[in-house]
Amino acid sequence: MSGITDDPALLTPKGLFDTDGRYLLTQSPVSTILKFVHTGAFLSTTKEDYLDKTGIPDDQYAGLAEYIDPLLQDYAPCKEHCVTFRDVTYPSVVALADAVYSYAQKAGGKEAGSYYANIIKYGKALFDELQKPLDQQDAAVIAKDKEIVSELVDNQVTGIGQLQDAAKKATQDMKDFETNLQKNKSTLDARNNDITQKLSGEGGEMAQLQAEIATTKDEINADQSEYEHDRVVAATAATYAWVFPIGTIAAATVIAIYVIQANKIKAEIGVLQDDLKNDEEKLAADNLLCSDLGLVQADLKTVLDMISPAIAAIETLIGAWDAIASDLTAVKDAVNNESATELPVIQQIDQDAIIGQWDDLKAEVDKYRLFAYVESPPTQMSADEWIRQVNTELEKK
Repeated sequence: MSGITDDPALLTPKGLFDTDGRYLLTQSPVSTILKFVHTGAFLSTTKEDYLDKTGIPDDQYAGLAEYIDPLLQDYAPCKEHCVTFRDVTYPSVVALADAVYSYAQKAGGKEAGSYYANIIKYGKALFDELQKPLDQQDAAVIAKDKEIVSELVDNQVTGIGQLQDAAKKATQDMKDFETNLQKNKSTLDARNNDITQKLSGEGGEMAQLQAEIATTKDEINADQSEYEHDRVVAATAATYAWVFPIGTIAAATVIAIYVIQANKIKAEIGVLQDDLKNDEEKLAADNLLCSDLGLVQADLKTVLDMISPAIAAIETLIGAWDAIASDLTAVKDAVNNESATELPVIQQIDQDAIIGQWDDLKAEVDKYRLFAYVESPPTQMSADEWIRQVNTELEKK
């Protein structure tokens, strides 16, 4: 274990803030990945649900059954993995913030209840006692100071270990999800290629339609960027809807606040709806089937693109706690060894500054908890219903 150096970051929550001064996970993909996982969690596994969600008429099912039935079988394991991520894995990542908040609360606060304040206090008291002539030193005071510092450090290091164990489990769960989702997507890629080729003419109309859907989704996500930014700043939970064939989108009540963007998104969805229409019912149903596949392909790809950086962010968090635990252990060792070189460093620590930084972390973690917490999945609705709700909200302006 490394000893104490004259480090201004000694005993601070170093590594737990990002470059903007927010909690490390606030602006990482960890906070946004769930938005795209919802599409996988909402996958249909029954004929009735599939026809209802896509809007394919019942009388067109027979002509598409050879495609729809095996597709629903492929959707089932993907849905299971995404639901587990939504209901178990993601909440476990958010719950890490509860442990960080609790730790920061004990590390900061008022001196009487602050572990860190008392570690510093009794470390300095030991230094003062050891500065006295040997025959004037009180062995009982020295033993007491060492015992208090050791107990406080051991308590904190134990808490750090428990937090890291939870973070490691969340990381492994995310890696398992990534592995499973890659397999799911590979299966669906093959299914998508088969269906689009069989339903397309020589011009590859279905692949073109899916490309248009992907482009529209990108445009809509860009139009929602101001809302997403404001949500981080204001530390408010997400208010989303899930709209076919767009996926997760800001709910009407919040996007209507951004009038220009709301009208732009409405227009973009309108163009997409026109692309899906066809005077021939069979071709219109083909379009709806392929648009569903296109939506799923796009959102699963986004999830897979995000998950490695999300895992890396949590692993960075684990590493930061290693450094924090190392600081604490170094202080404990210096106290127990009565280090003539390291105790003076403890003497120079600015207790108020240290406590203030832990208080700042507590505040930022609390904002993250409010921002990342998801009470329930978004409401599923049609594009027409979403537009109707947006119009109702805009009329109130």
